[in-house]
Amino acid sequence: MEIGGFSNYDLFSQFLDSTFRYIQKARIPNLIIDLRKNAGGDSHLVDELMQYISNCNFCMFDSANVRVSNELVADGNLNWITPGKRIVGTMVADTIETSKIKLRNNPLRYQGQLFLLIGSSTFSSASGLASEIKCYNRGKLIGEETGGVTACFGDIYKFKLPNTEFKIIVSKKKYYNACGVDDNRGVVPDFIVENSFEDERKEIDRVLEFTIALINKK
Repeated sequence: MEIGGFSNYDLFSQFLDSTFRYIQKARIPNLIIDLRKNAGGDSHLVDELMQYISNCNFCMFDSANVRVSNELVADGNLNWITPGKRIVGTMVADTIETSKIKLRNNPLRYQGQLFLLIGSSTFSSASGLASEIKCYNRGKLIGEETGGVTACFGDIYKFKLPNTEFKIIVSKKKYYNACGVDDNRGVVPDFIVENSFEDERKEIDRVLEFTIALINKK
């Protein structure tokens, strides 16, 4: 299963339902999910995917912190913080985004062996998914270290510069992925396998070949 991005919740939900319905009917014992070209997207789609593959309650983030500023307060971005704690310059933990999501009743939940392919082009929510799979020991990660680091910034804030009126987008929160540490590193795979330039030219996929060989060996 190759997932190139996480967008359009309704279509993605339909895709998951039809795909895992087929997987269950075909009794597929090993599932490979390829995130090597996935730059991320809406984390709510990752949450929905986890409802099909996770075997425990989950959350993409261990912690999320926002720095209180006059701009965020004025725009109503921090209304979820009690007024007494909206002190400009301080960091406030967002406990809503770090609350564990409970597994719902899902007859299509996949119980087989899971393998996740990751690489240097795996970013944002895709990197967060890799963190969850590794942190909760749900499957094996194969490929290269993700481009997205496990302690990262997100949740955008838009504003205009006063003179030029250029539109600016900045992050307003710092996130720590599941089991993530602030060492400027991505998610490191369980098995490091790289494709060379020559492999790409010859359309040889050593990462996928290694994964299939690992499945056959087991």
